[in-house]
Amino acid sequence: MSKKSLILLAGLLTVAVTAGCGSISFGEQTTEDSSDKVITGYLVENADSYVTLGDYDGLEVERPIYTVSDEEVDMEVENRLYDNYQYLDVERPSQDGDVLTADITATIEGESAPTFSETDYTLDLGYGELGSDVDEQLMDCNVGDHKTFSVTFDDDAWYEEWIGKTVNFDITITNIQEVIVPEYDDSFVETLGFDSKDAFEKSIREDLEKTYAEQSTYDTRENVLLAAMENCEFNGYPDKLYDYCAESLRERYRSFAEAFGMSEEEFYEASDMTDEDLEDEILEDINRKLFVSALCNAENIQITESDYTAYVEEQYVLWQYETTEDFVQDYGKEYLLWNIYEEKAADLLLSKADITDVLTAMDDDWDLDEDDGDDDDYDIEFVDGDDLDIEFDEDEDDFEIEYDEDETDKTDDELYDNLGIFYDFLDDFSEDEN
Repeated sequence: MSKKSLILLAGLLTVAVTAGCGSISFGEQTTEDSSDKVITGYLVENADSYVTLGDYDGLEVERPIYTVSDEEVDMEVENRLYDNYQYLDVERPSQDGDVLTADITATIEGESAPTFSETDYTLDLGYGELGSDVDEQLMDCNVGDHKTFSVTFDDDAWYEEWIGKTVNFDITITNIQEVIVPEYDDSFVETLGFDSKDAFEKSIREDLEKTYAEQSTYDTRENVLLAAMENCEFNGYPDKLYDYCAESLRERYRSFAEAFGMSEEEFYEASDMTDEDLEDEILEDINRKLFVSALCNAENIQITESDYTAYVEEQYVLWQYETTEDFVQDYGKEYLLWNIYEEKAADLLLSKADITDVLTAMDDDWDLDEDDGDDDDYDIEFVDGDDLDIEFDEDEDDFEIEYDEDETDKTDDELYDNLGIFYDFLDDFSEDEN
């Protein structure tokens, strides 16, 4: 996954993980099977008792127009090349960029029980997963080599218990693989169904333009919703709504924590999230639902069964689900309906708004600052300084997210699949920035 792909996914993923959150309704639900039947029971009842709508005619709203640069096309070409890499077993000594398979035991000096013990552990050499000193020790090794050595870690240790400690490693190399990335030529693009590199790059540009247009639509809707909410007065909320929003948010963060082998408390600590921060997010979600409900009631915004069906048919393909049933089961009808209500509410507001198009590069809201401690690593952070603690390796054009190997039974592939959850987490930050 390249830097650009991560940035795009962070901005584009707008569906939060809600599976397992449960469901509540704020009124009576419609069960009749008719495409023209209006779905009711999902908006907050008596929302206008808790929110006074402000003036939402003529709101000044910016619509970001994202452009596709040649550099972005080139980066996506590189992504496709790396998506088609292969592993080749080699008999030569290990070198930077190889993937090692090894039996590893790591024990803090002075202790008897190891803090890390894995059989057939895969390690991307040069990536610094266990620390650059460990990688250095594993360079120029052969299959069957047995290495014992010690490393003293500083505050950047991969494993929290290793910080400031000397750790004794016992490692046996069981396999060495070279990562083979295909050459970018006509033969490669033909395997992807294109007649030439020009046709391939044209398709990439068109895909990016479509993606950017979708992002622009989402960002503009978000901008107008936030602008309208700023003109409102909120004066409380029903307890039922608070309980629902609080449980939904906590369940979402429990999902994030589980995906990375962390407890809920560890996740909050790693994210620098306080109880006050969590409460603020709950109240933001409450106010958003109150506003959307009040606006939909005031403007008679409704959702029919055919609206819902069309939305599901569109979204399940976008999110690469095999069936609409699987898609709805994962996200829940209630959550999907809220998305539709928000889109309809935003579109109505935009029809009354004063919209200004702003030519924008996709990276404008991001600041990729070089890490003073390592010329090859980058920290990604928003321009207001909220560090997301993701490190990019410039040479590998890749990213690193740390997780506690001893605290999860997930395989690397499963963790990689679960990055979709983390992208949703990034998107929550992105929404705050908007």
